[in-house]
Amino acid sequence: HHQRAANATGVERVSSCTCPPDASSCTLAQLQNTDGPDEECRPDAGGAVLLPIVVEFNFALETLDLSGLVSTTRSVTVYGNPQLSSVDLSDLVRVEEFVQIRDNTGLATLSLGSLASVGEYLSLQTNIALPSLALPALVSEWALGDSWWNGLFVAGFARYALVLHATWMVNSFAH
Repeated sequence: HHQRAANATGVERVSSCTCPPDASSCTLAQLQNTDGPDEECRPDAGGAVLLPIVVEFNFALETLDLSGLVSTTRSVTVYGNPQLSSVDLSDLVRVEEFVQIRDNTGLATLSLGSLASVGEYLSLQTNIALPSLALPALVSEWALGDSWWNGLFVAGFARYALVLHATWMVNSFAH
């Protein structure tokens, strides 16, 4: 059973567990329910949480320690936290829906432990701008003596587009 609540526009949404808004660090014991009692965010004896865990747009958060979380019948989303440098999901073994960790530009350490089962998908995205776009531009300028614009567009954007299209082509041929 999952609690549901209507937002200001009348759209129904599922309750979720999140970190306190201005916390610089957050642990499993500090998770708060967005629409009900915080106890629903505490793991049961087997380390399972029934509500989705959603940590989004917390601009003060630096560390997220969810060690002790073994499974969730929903999902884990960590998104858009620019100061976040460390995420610990070291005890997580099973997620029924999905794990999505993306757009956390300061993320340096991610511990997933022995994640054995993810229902829908696992999405881990890091900031690719520096290594895949800026680096070719700098190499073009400093090492090759060419314009950094050429490095950015040819070795950066064009190469990235070519690699993506080649990847998608493999998927198309497989069908």
